[in-house]
Amino acid sequence: MNATSQYFELAQLEAQVMNAAAELAALSNDEYIIALNGNWIKCIYVGRGTETFDLTLSDKYTVNNRVSHAQDNLKRLIEIKCDLLEGN
Repeated sequence: MNATSQYFELAQLEAQVMNAAAELAALSNDEYIIALNGNWIKCIYVGRGTETFDLTLSDKYTVNNRVSHAQDNLKRLIEIKCDLLEGN
């Protein structure tokens, strides 16, 4: 994969991550409090714990690392959304 296509893939993934995070925040309720703060998301599972992570990595990381991070985060955000929807 050439550098241009890697950056294109990264841009697409990061946009999907940010959209998924915004969708998740919109589903916030009394049992699941989802807060976005810039590049961070904080998920509070009332009475069960919290989870906080950065949504994207800065450009000081390699494109491959950033793509992998975005893929992992997108997968995790989808898992959280499924759990939240099953809980309602």
